[in-house]
Amino acid sequence: MLDIKLTDKKDTFTNVNPSFQIVNYLVGANVDWGILTNGKLWRLYSQKVSSRSSTFYEVDLEDLINSGDPDRFFYFFLFFRKEAFFKDAQSKTFLERVLEGSNNYAAELSDSLKDKVFDKIFRHLAHGFVHYRKR
Repeated sequence: MLDIKLTDKKDTFTNVNPSFQIVNYLVGANVDWGILTNGKLWRLYSQKVSSRSSTFYEVDLEDLINSGDPDRFFYFFLFFRKEAFFKDAQSKTFLERVLEGSNNYAAELSDSLKDKVFDKIFRHLAHGFVHYRKR
């Protein structure tokens, strides 16, 4: 297990906690990416995210292998292979490109939801308040 139940909350930000420890390594070694694993669970951490200890890509390798799904294994391979950490001709790694794409998608989704909420829901809420006020 990579997440431990801490009996003392002060241990949350010590090397007793594997997630905190990997973040310390990322910062201390000044590297962008790190892998934390117990063999079953594999986590990929980035120094480039705002919540480093709680934002990660996780794969349950045992579950993946037992599934027999080659596509799931291919994703594991893509993210954890050594080439994923090397810069390409444009000075970006595969992982940087995936993170960038994920951030762009999240921003687009957020904007789309804001538009939909304002256009579709807000009008109904405002109408409800006006209707209630008239009563």
